Amino acid sequence: RFSFDVSSVTAQKKDDGNSITVTPGSPNGGATPTRVITVTSAGSLAITNADNVVTDSKIVAGTTGVLVSKFKATATDEDFMITKVNFNVTNLSSGTTNDPEKVYIVYPDKDGKNVTSSKVVLTGTSTKLANFTNLSFYVPKDKTSIEFSVYMDTNTIEGGASLSGDRIRIDFDATDSTDEFESIGQSSGYSIVDS
Repeated sequence: RFSFDVSSVTAQKKDDGNSITVTPGSPNGGATPTRVITVTSAGSLAITNADNVVTDSKIVAGTTGVLVSKFKATATDEDFMITKVNFNVTNLSSGTTNDPEKVYIVYPDKDGKNVTSSKVVLTGTSTKLANFTNLSFYVPKDKTSIEFSVYMDTNTIEGGASLSGDRIRIDFDATDSTDEFESIGQSSGYSIVDS
């Protein structure tokens, strides 16, 4: 951390050119500055549930474009570009996860325009995962949180949809150990990855 202040001022009179000394009085507070610059190695990024969460709803097998979850990203000290995200897909009723056939997300780019990702097929066995790469999700610093949404296309009965009444949940996951989340600080170049 560092600060600047004015310790002395030398000036000349406009009419005769004689030098005068001005006592500035430490306008930034001297030993206790009021304006301080703090240098950090990188900014920070937080992802939480959106304020207007998605409420429970009923859908039929074979429905496309179902809004499942909403999240918000908040950047501090520098802008971030999120390039990878990962979601866990859970059936809260039967334990099987055949209902979502494909999952996709909608997020803003650097120009503030909404981008719809490619639809991904779920991977995994006991826990199904939806992995997204090559994203251009831009989160500007020190501003209102930026929301993004998760949608799914449900499977048909013929395609293996689960029992009627099964409940599906999709959660953001940045704790997996296989490099499935990444965001890059746009000033520092620092990468935040899952851990």
